[in-house]
Formats: sequence, structure tokens, C-alpha cells
Amino acid sequence: MYQIFKKRNRACKDKIHPFTLLYLVLFISFSFYAYLIFEAYLYYYNNQQLFLFDKEYLDSFLSYPGGIAEYIANFLLQFYELKLVGALLFAVFFICIYSLIYIILQKIQKTDINIFVSFIPASLILIMQNHYEYPLSINIKFIMFLSVFLLDIQRINRYTMLIIKVSSLILLYYLAGGWFFLSLSLLLFIYELLYSKDRLKFVSLTLYILLSVFLPYISVRYLFMISLQEAYLYVIPYGDPFSLNSITYFLSLSLPSLLCLLKFISKYEIFTKLKMQVIYGQIVLIYLICFILIFVSLNKDIKNKIKIDYFADNEKWEEIINLYQGMHQDRLKLRYYNNFNTLRALYHTGQLLDRLFDSEQIFGFEGLFITRKIAKESTIPMSALYFDLGHINAAQTFSYEAKTSFPYDPRVYKMLTRTNLINEKYTIAEKFIKILKKSIMHREWAVSYEKYLSNHDLCRSNPLFSDKKRCIPDKKFFISKKNPFKDLNYLLEANPNNKMVHEYIMAYYLLTGKVGNIINTIERFEYFQYAKLPKLIQEAVVIYTLIARDRWEKNPVSRKYKISNETNKNFIEFKNIFTKYKGNKAKIINVLPDDLRKTFCYYLKFTYPNLKKIKVKKSQRNVY
Repeated sequence: MYQIFKKRNRACKDKIHPFTLLYLVLFISFSFYAYLIFEAYLYYYNNQQLFLFDKEYLDSFLSYPGGIAEYIANFLLQFYELKLVGALLFAVFFICIYSLIYIILQKIQKTDINIFVSFIPASLILIMQNHYEYPLSINIKFIMFLSVFLLDIQRINRYTMLIIKVSSLILLYYLAGGWFFLSLSLLLFIYELLYSKDRLKFVSLTLYILLSVFLPYISVRYLFMISLQEAYLYVIPYGDPFSLNSITYFLSLSLPSLLCLLKFISKYEIFTKLKMQVIYGQIVLIYLICFILIFVSLNKDIKNKIKIDYFADNEKWEEIINLYQGMHQDRLKLRYYNNFNTLRALYHTGQLLDRLFDSEQIFGFEGLFITRKIAKESTIPMSALYFDLGHINAAQTFSYEAKTSFPYDPRVYKMLTRTNLINEKYTIAEKFIKILKKSIMHREWAVSYEKYLSNHDLCRSNPLFSDKKRCIPDKKFFISKKNPFKDLNYLLEANPNNKMVHEYIMAYYLLTGKVGNIINTIERFEYFQYAKLPKLIQEAVVIYTLIARDRWEKNPVSRKYKISNETNKNFIEFKNIFTKYKGNKAKIINVLPDDLRKTFCYYLKFTYPNLKKIKVKKSQRNVY
């Protein structure tokens, strides 16, 4: 019995091909990479869409060539939200594409070097898939493209095969769109030209040319309401954030190139049967190249920006602050969005007026609000900020604006549900809840909010809703994108207990160097029962006392809140440096210690002209 088992075990080992080993190693490695480093759930968060099980949603994808592949991609995309499943899908797509290419090349020309050659187009997918903006639909379309081509190179009756090829081309056009249809036509053309020995191959070549020219034109003229450019060259939807660079287009052209390469290689028998050492060498080389490619192509700045947005959406404020401190802030656009959410995190952790200047605020007061017209993506975070501030109508306005650019983003539907419930517009809220209930991933959330539709008293008693309702201003006003400070004043008038608005106003004063305005409204800190003045407010008071010490000392607040010894000590050091270098801004910034660079340094940026004009009497220079 033992001998039989031993023989079977040896037979199984003999059957294990090196390619099987490569499958296992790549699959396990990429799964771990996508789970631990790429973090596939961030890919979902950056591209999230509601996948709805209803006819209207499906019809929107049936109305143009390539829509079916995008429909399938959106269905699979939602599973990336599950961290482990998303990581496995990341690896599955690469292995699937790699396997299809290998099978195709082996079908055309059986050589051991195909193990490595197949990796060339698969590596392009790997590089693109490592970008968080990458549309998953390209994977689906490329798999369709490869599957149809594999079907078309089967060896069966010539007339049947010709019918299959023509039918499959037409089918691929509808499933994947114009670009992959033209790519397949080119691939079949080269395959017939180089490898077919059929006397009717020129008939096939003529048919491919005719189909390539006329099928997209017929679809525009009689079938679909699309432009001529979309009919021939459609890859992904217009307005998608992913830029179709040379790698994307070379992906479709890589297989025709490989067919030509294999034809050339076939002349040399050395490539047909390789030694086992060479085969394992290919496997090791592929493995190393894969990991070099993914680590080089991963954009950590983009990843961190998405991660900060994800933490903000899930109210993980401490994580935002910790992540932001260790980030490189080279790209201006990314820095703008990261800074915006970090300031929100500082408020929610009670540190805004203490640590506002821990990082350089190069955007001034615009860092509090995304006031610049950088991108349409600003509408969703702005909606979240105004909801935090209690400006419900503004949050709703930004959400409706976001809906035009992101028609199926679940964050938009959730915000519109909340704002309409707060405004007691239950019929409108019900519409958004019904849409969310059609989604697998967001059904539970929708059901939890559905109870408010039938019980209005329960809705009014919800702590979040009732708190936001108190913040709504009595008079309606338009959102001031150029100067959101006006909105803050209106909101504070509507609800003097709105602490977030108070702190954002103070942050605005600090960022614009309006020290006098801070002193004029400093009694609000007493109203909100602060145990002590925040660090930056204390520093503003010290600067103010250089101009009007008597006025500050007459203020009743000065008797309750004292300036700390640490602040006084830091200011003496700052003032001595300022005097030594005679107000030379560049020299002062260079010699300031790190701790002072995070405190008084900002006055050089925002109040420098006024600070330079101040003449401090000798008797006051060492008053602290």
C-alpha cells in the first residue's frame, strides 16, 4: 500500500509544471501586496459607484458600445470594499490575463520562451492597475478581447470559422467598444497574414478591413447616439480621471507585436525547447520584474490623499493627523486637499487653534475651504465640511452639484438623504433611500435611515439631526465661494453655540493676520467655557499687546485668561531674533528654531508689513 502511495505521489510531482509554480507564487504575492501595501479598499473608495439592480441602471449601459463591460466592472468593483476580497481580485485579474496570453501564444507557436513573452502585455496591465484612478473596465474589456481572439484561432471548418470570426468581431464591438474592436481586427489581420495557410485567407483579410471601416460608422448612423470618434476609438467614458497614456494604447498593440516576434523566433530552434534551469530563470526574472514595476509605479502621494479622504469620511481624525505629518507635500493640488481635511481633523480633535501652524499654511485662509476651482471633486468634501459647520442648505447644494459629475457616488446619496431628513423633506429623502436600498453594499445603511420616514418624531429627536437643525440660519443666503468668511458670520448669528464656526472664524483671523479682530471677539472663548486660551490665540494676544497693551488689560477677558510662561518665553526669543536681523524676513526664517518656526513664524508671512512698522520702546523690550 505504501509503495502504491509513493508511486502516485511521485507521479503527481512529475506533473507539476514550472508555470503552475509561477501561478501560485504570483497569486499569493500579489494578494499580500494588494492587501498590505496597495490596500485595495482604497481603490474602491476612490472609484466607488452604486451598482443598482434595476432596469433603468442597466439600460444606461446598453445604450452604447462598451457599456456591457463597464456594467460588469461596476458590479465587481463594489467587492473591492471588502479588504481581503479586493486584494484577491487584484491578483486574479493579473493571473487571468497572463494565463490567457500564455494559452494564446502556446496555441499559435508552442515554445518555452512564451512563459516570459506572455508577461510583456500582462506587465502593462499590472502597471496601470497599480494606479488608483485606473478604470476596472479596461481589465474586463481586455479579457473579452483575449477570449474572443482565443476563440477565433481554433482550428475547425474554414467556413464555420469565418462566420465565428465575423460574429465575434461584431459582438466584441458591442461588448468592449471601438478601440478594442479595431485592435482585434488588426490582430486577426496579422494572424491570418503570418500564420494562416488557408487559400481563403485574403477573403478574411478583406472582411476585417471592411468591418473595421463600416461597422462603427453604421452604429453611429443607425444604432447608437454617439459621436464618430467614440464609435471608432472609445476606451473609457469621457471625463474619467484616468488619463489614457501611451501604456494604455500599447496594451492593445502588444499582442500584434508579439505575433510578429514569435514568427521571427520560430526560425531558431533554440527557443523551442529550453532547459529546465532556463525556465526557472524566467520565473525568477518575472517575479523580480513584477515587484520592481509595482513598487516603482505606486504613487504614494495619491494613495495618502485617498487615505486622508477615507479617514475623513469615516471620522478617523487622529489617523489623518498622524498620516499628514509623515507625508511629502510636493504636489500643490494634493497638498491643497490634504491640508483641507487635516484642518477638519484638527478641529474635531480639539487642536485647531493650537496646531494650525504646525505645517506651513501656504494657501492662507483658502486652506480652510476649497475655494479655488481646482476640480469637480471638490464638491463632495465641501459638502461634508458645510454639513460639519451646520450649513445644511450649502451641504445640499454642493451635493446636488456633485451629483451632476458623480451620478452614482453613494456619498452624494447619503448626504442628500441626511440633509432632506433634517429639512423635513421626507418625500425627497425617501427617493434617495430607495435608490440606496438597491445596492448590495449600502442597503444596510439605507434600511437604518428608512425608519425616520414613518416616524417623524423619531427623526426630530435624533441628536445629530436636531443639532444641525439648530444651526440653520433664519435668513437664506448664497454660498460665497470667494469669501466663505461671510457664511461663517451668518452661521454664528443663527446659532451662537456653534463652536466649530467660532473656531473657523478665529482660524480665518489667524490666517489673514487680523489680530485686532481676534481681540475684539475674544469674549467668545469665555462664552464657550475654554479652560485656557489656545496656544495660537495667546500668541496673537502677545503680538497685539505691542500695539495696545492698555486696551488688552482693560478687557475683562484678560483677567480670566493669562498668557502662559512658555508663550512669553518663546516670544522674547522671537523678538530678539527679529531685532538682531532688523526685520530681514529671509534671514529670520532661516535662523528660527523649529519650535518657534511653528509658532511666531506665521506672523512674518501674514502680518510682516504691520509688524515691521511697530516701534517697541526700550522699556517694553524685556517686559516679559
